Amino acid sequence: MQLRAEHRQNLKSALIVLPFDLKFSGLRYRNSRPYITAGVMPTFNVTKQNNDYLRTKTSDFFLTCGFGCDFYLPYFKFNPEIKFCFGLGDNLLHDRPDIAEEPEKLIITQSLKKAVSRMVVLTFYFE
Repeated sequence: MQLRAEHRQNLKSALIVLPFDLKFSGLRYRNSRPYITAGVMPTFNVTKQNNDYLRTKTSDFFLTCGFGCDFYLPYFKFNPEIKFCFGLGDNLLHDRPDIAEEPEKLIITQSLKKAVSRMVVLTFYFE
């Protein structure tokens, strides 16, 4: 009989993002204009991390693509947009000298090969 231990950790993050997008708009039809976007987005994690099992890197780089529509209303322009973001790098810190003396934590850190970020962003613009 083998005993199995369960460990839990919340991976919370607060990101500062710098999106650079190109917007390709279609022709205006009545009071709407569809568009697609593509771009890049560097991100910086500003969350202070404790000495946990898994630790993430402080920066990442995303490729983005999305679509939306400009709605021209009487007093303002409304733009709902959906954007898909695909992280390019591995987010895990694999080299952890701070937990080298704790084999239980080190085994958990080394058991994952790779962790990448994926996001779906729903945005509403009012102009």
